[in-house]
Amino acid sequence: MLVGLLLVTLAFETWFFSRLDRKLFGTWITPFTVLAYPYLAVVCLAYLLAGPLDFVSLYPQSLAIWALGLCLIWATGAFLGWGLLDLRGSGWSQPGNGLASHNTPAVQKLASRLAWITLPLMAYGVVNSVWAAGGWSQIATPDFKAAYSSGIHGHAMVFSCFLTIVLIGVYKRRDGFQLLTIVLLLFFIALSQVKKNPVLAVLGGALFRLMTGRMQFSLKKAAALVAITYVIFNVIYLLGMVILSPENALDGATYAFLATHYLHYLFAGPLALSESLRLGAKDVGGDWSTIFAPFINLFHALARNHNLIASGSATEKGMTIDASSAAAVGTNVYTVFGTLYLYLGTTGAAIYTMVAGFFTYGLLVAASRRNQVWLTAAYCLIAAQLTLGFFDLYFWHLDFLEVLTAGIVLTLADRHWSSALRLCPKSATLG
Repeated sequence: MLVGLLLVTLAFETWFFSRLDRKLFGTWITPFTVLAYPYLAVVCLAYLLAGPLDFVSLYPQSLAIWALGLCLIWATGAFLGWGLLDLRGSGWSQPGNGLASHNTPAVQKLASRLAWITLPLMAYGVVNSVWAAGGWSQIATPDFKAAYSSGIHGHAMVFSCFLTIVLIGVYKRRDGFQLLTIVLLLFFIALSQVKKNPVLAVLGGALFRLMTGRMQFSLKKAAALVAITYVIFNVIYLLGMVILSPENALDGATYAFLATHYLHYLFAGPLALSESLRLGAKDVGGDWSTIFAPFINLFHALARNHNLIASGSATEKGMTIDASSAAAVGTNVYTVFGTLYLYLGTTGAAIYTMVAGFFTYGLLVAASRRNQVWLTAAYCLIAAQLTLGFFDLYFWHLDFLEVLTAGIVLTLADRHWSSALRLCPKSATLG
C-alpha cells in the first residue's frame, strides 16, 4: 500500500512540475521532465510485473529518494529560470523557434563530412581491436570490447554518437546518403557492445527533433521509440551470437530469453536500488571519489598520471534481483539518484543533484536562447543520459564532457564562420 501511495505521489509530482517547466522553458525536454516520466513508467511497470516475472519487489525508500531528487532538480531549474535569469515574459528565444530553420544544409553537410572522417577511424578500431583480442573469432569477447572502447577510435565512437544525434535531428525523408551515414555510424557504435551507446544516439536524435519542432510527441511515437531500443538491445546480442554460436540465432527460445532479459535490464536500476536499501548494503563499489571519476581521470591524464579511477559500481558487489535464481549475476546499476545516495550519502547526493541541476538547466538555456544547433545536440545527448537515469548514473563517465566540448567548439566555429560571411562583400563571397 505504501508503494502504491508513493507512486501516486510521484505521478502527481511529475505532472505538476513538468507543466511548470514547460511554461517557463518553452519545451517538454527539460532535465526534470526527461528524468521523471521514464522513471515513472518503468517503476509502474516494475510494480505490476515484478511479481509475475519472479523479480524482487520495489522498496518504498527507493521511491522516496527519487521523489526528493526530482524535487531538487526542479527547484534548481526554477531558481535559475525564475530567480537568477527571470525568464518570465522576457521574450527570450524559446527552444525550437529558430533551430528548425537554422542553416540546416550547412550543418548537415559539415556533420556528414565529420562522420565520414570518424567512420574510417572506427573501422581501423575494429581491425586493431580484433588483432589485440586474438582474431576475428574474438570480436564478441570482453577483450575486444575493452580494446575497441579505448584509444583514438574510442574517442571517435563518442564523437560519432554526437554526430548521429545531429544527423538524425536534421534528417529529411528520401535523403539516401544521409540515411546510409546514420546506419553506418550506428553499426560501428553498436560494435562496442555497450548497449547504451546506440540507444543514446537514437534517443538524443529523437529529443533533438522534438525540441526543434521537426517531430511532435505522441504515444504512438513513444511506443515506436521503445520498440527501437528493444531492437537495438537484441541486435547487439545477436551480432556476437552470429559469430560465436550462429545456431542459437535461429532458435525461438533465444528470443524468448532476450525478451525477459530486456525487462531485466529495464527494471534493473529501481530493483537493484530497492534490494540494496532493503539489505542495508551501501558498499556497492569504490569510495566517494568514484562519482567524480571523469574529472579526476582528466586531471591525471593531463599530469601524465596513469593511476586512473574505474567508473561504475562493482559487479561482484551487485544485487540479485531475479528471485527465481540464486545463481543470477548481481546487478550493479542503482539509478542516477540511487547511485549518488549510496556513494555520497544524503547531504552529498543533495549537493551533487543541485549542481547537476544548475549545469543541465544552464545548458538548456544557453543552447536555446541563441538557437545553437551544435550546443543543442550536446544538450540532447546529456538529456538522453538523464532519460536513462532510471538505469544508472552516466555523469561519472567521460562521454558527456567530450560531447560538451565538441558542442562548444563547433558552436564557436559556426559563429565565427557566420560572422566572417556577414563581413565579407558579396563580390568576394561569389568568387
